[in-house]
Amino acid sequence: MRFRAGPYSEQFSSVRTIGGGRIFGMTEKFYSYPVRIYWEDTDAGGIVYHANYLRYMERARTEFLRTLGLEQRKMQLEGAPVIVVSTIEIKFVRPALLDDALTVKTRIKLLRRASIVFEQTIVRGEEIICTAQVRCASVDMKTGMPTPTDARILAAIEKYTGSPLP
Repeated sequence: MRFRAGPYSEQFSSVRTIGGGRIFGMTEKFYSYPVRIYWEDTDAGGIVYHANYLRYMERARTEFLRTLGLEQRKMQLEGAPVIVVSTIEIKFVRPALLDDALTVKTRIKLLRRASIVFEQTIVRGEEIICTAQVRCASVDMKTGMPTPTDARILAAIEKYTGSPLP
């Protein structure tokens, strides 16, 4: 897998409908978030503790949304639905070590009515450290129930991909 320099790579997107529901097969365009490994990130052997990868991915998703003009705390205070992790599937390939310079590559894989699936890969140079698929649900804070994704998020994703949403 090759990654180009800069925050985004090329994009390819497609739209399809399955069972009457809208699914937007997203882009190959990705956001890059740098991470340096410190002592606090490692176990006694100097290897990154597994739960820290989730922290790096969370930060990358948050900063990715911020680059799209979406400030989650501000939107929450305005009463918009919040984006919460509902499922994570992660595969650890190689260990990251003390002082490694990593990059978290984040892309939107799938957009549904009330959820977004992010594909995230942590790399050290060209070497894959771990990969994950993270499904985030749009949730109404008052009811705790899934709700359609906020229109501002949809508009930002449409602008980012350069493709109209169905």
